[in-house]
Amino acid sequence: MFKSYLKFQFLLLLFFAIASPADQANAEIELDLFPNTFDKFSVDGQFHVFFRHDSNPSFGAAVDSRGRTETTFGETVAKLGFTFEKKLQWTELEGRVSGILMSTINADVYGAADDESQADLNEGYLIFKKINQSPFDIKVGRQNIFIEKSFISGDANPEDAAIWISAHKSFPFAVRIDGNFGKLKTLAFWADTELYSQQGDQRELGKRGKEGVSFAGINMHYDFSDTAYLYGGYYRKIDESNITFTSFSPGGKDNNLKALYPKIAKEWHPTKNGDLLPMGFVAGSHKKVWWQCKKGHEWDAVIGKRVSGQGCPHCYKESKKSVRKKTAKK
Repeated sequence: MFKSYLKFQFLLLLFFAIASPADQANAEIELDLFPNTFDKFSVDGQFHVFFRHDSNPSFGAAVDSRGRTETTFGETVAKLGFTFEKKLQWTELEGRVSGILMSTINADVYGAADDESQADLNEGYLIFKKINQSPFDIKVGRQNIFIEKSFISGDANPEDAAIWISAHKSFPFAVRIDGNFGKLKTLAFWADTELYSQQGDQRELGKRGKEGVSFAGINMHYDFSDTAYLYGGYYRKIDESNITFTSFSPGGKDNNLKALYPKIAKEWHPTKNGDLLPMGFVAGSHKKVWWQCKKGHEWDAVIGKRVSGQGCPHCYKESKKSVRKKTAKK
């Protein structure tokens, strides 16, 4: 009976996710399990659906390794979590474990994910509330960190699927301390990342991010009234990786300009592009960079236009002149 009831609840959850205008559904069920161990035990789920069609998003250039110039793709994210509560003499204990399953069906518009699926632990933490009647709560373990109403900056995990929904933001290990002093609320945290990446950085090929990056910060919030408040804080990224990336490469080691179009990549200018490299860009990128053909001609052009057939403009002019001379002689 219990299994049938639970199955019905999550089928209902799936239906509302598909029918919902927001393409997202949530449900939580309190279960009468482990009554001798926990004061409360519940299971919850979330389901996200995303669909997108793009016609000619890269001006005729291929957007994935299959050579397609149009994309129709979807993403799904499912989360399943278990939460328990237990009141002890010295604290109110809460624990949570949740998993996540992410999928991308077909290739997304930038070729960053192509029929990819990924499963991971999303949360796994303990909260010690009101420790010894104090105003402090301590949360330890794998967790999301919100400051006021937002995530802190940066991604903690490499996301290989459902990257547009971007629902997997938890830090593999973090410690958070919250203080409640009435109108004054305080927060301090330290969070370690698994593989850190940020828009504007290049995901290191084969690793998709940087190791040795963590975050720390403090925040203070003061309520003047029910509708007026003030908050501020200090936050710091601690980067011990000694790696500097100069461009963002969502394509990975097999989906980039050098891997897919090695002949074009050979014309990458050796000095005028700074630290930028052809393996750091997908083939349909709109980035304009410098090129140098085998004759030594130099010019700048968008990567996607090069892939769609645009060559050296100087060689093109020379070939037209040569044709005219041959025609004139005849």
